Amino acid sequence: MWDRKIIKAWAKQDLAGGRYRKALIVTWVIGIIGGMIPFLFQYAFQIQFANRYYAYVAFPATWEEFIPIGVHSLFTGEENCWVLYGLFGGLAVLNLFFVQKIFQIGQDTFYLQLMQGNGRCRDGFAGFARGYIRRVAAMAETALIVALWSILFVVPGVVKSLEYSMVPWLLAENPTMTGREARAISRRMTRGEKGSIFVLHLSFLGWFLLANLAAQLPVSFVNVLLFAQTGFFWGASMGGNLVMGLLSALTASLVLPYFQATGARLYRFLRDRDIFYQSPRVYGGSVNLL
Repeated sequence: MWDRKIIKAWAKQDLAGGRYRKALIVTWVIGIIGGMIPFLFQYAFQIQFANRYYAYVAFPATWEEFIPIGVHSLFTGEENCWVLYGLFGGLAVLNLFFVQKIFQIGQDTFYLQLMQGNGRCRDGFAGFARGYIRRVAAMAETALIVALWSILFVVPGVVKSLEYSMVPWLLAENPTMTGREARAISRRMTRGEKGSIFVLHLSFLGWFLLANLAAQLPVSFVNVLLFAQTGFFWGASMGGNLVMGLLSALTASLVLPYFQATGARLYRFLRDRDIFYQSPRVYGGSVNLL
């Protein structure tokens, strides 16, 4: 058995001595690079929606100022609308599997190294090194399985996501491992532990809610002042949504190193316990036992 308080205490020790700042830099770099295309897709969708339905009625001068010169024509016209949605939607899906999921593996590599005092910022890009295509296939297969289970009901999808929660960590530590091997080991590692893992994740809910509240307070304050003086609700404009999204991402990133370091400690405990009960030969000789 394991205690989440002890796991989290170990994670805090891993982030001590200036290592939290290094983890924060890795989080920001990965977030900026991996989140750029989804952000552009959401931004383009909001501009188009605002343009068509309410911006020119309720906020006649709020949306055009945020559209770069020369790009305005792309956001007008029915035919360009669907082309734009398809373009950014396709890029967002490709970005999810070929960039974001791989960055997740790189991020896990960084935190596994951080436990040993060797975490380097370049470890965040480790997922793009040897075995890249194998990792893409493994993460895509796992995401598809979880999505199919989620179609049934929410609960089966949550159970499957917890069951396969160790897959990115296994792939981070073992570049030659296939997706099928990683899922089989993850199932064994999380057997009888899914409820405890869920509670561990839930214990961070308060931190993320507090981070979200810290992001909303400045925007809410500006809204009150502007609405009192001009009657204009800035938070519903494109500028308000943009600032709210950036602030939310920034405040959430302050909690992510603690969350990830806790995940690394949990993975290492479950992995070592599994190795103790299972011969390393069960792993096909691919597991790094360090």
